[in-house]
Amino acid sequence: MINLRDIKKQLSADETLSLYLNVDSALHENQAENPLWRKALKRALFRIEHNLPDAEREVWAAARDRAVDFLDNFTPRSKGLVLFTTPYTDHVYELPYRVETHAQFGQPWFEPLRQMEAYEPHPA
Repeated sequence: MINLRDIKKQLSADETLSLYLNVDSALHENQAENPLWRKALKRALFRIEHNLPDAEREVWAAARDRAVDFLDNFTPRSKGLVLFTTPYTDHVYELPYRVETHAQFGQPWFEPLRQMEAYEPHPA
């Protein structure tokens, strides 16, 4: 179970790359040698980079490189992946359900996790 409160305590930097990836290998498009989730990731990173102010590029590059290094060696064992990277840390969450692919840089983006947390079973 994901504890959003704990995640928020660990992540507060304005220099966070938030990645949500649909890595479900049961999907035909994710069974290719170059799976769809990798193509979507590449497009999303390109889009962020080309819209960044020059002042943020160095920090962005460090966070992006950490994410790319992790994902270059990543083998999906889940349906969804959430990855938060800063120039100094990584936080990885493999999810048993698919997530919509999304990437954002700046403040950590928690909205999909908030929605998921609302539907997770809680002990009675």
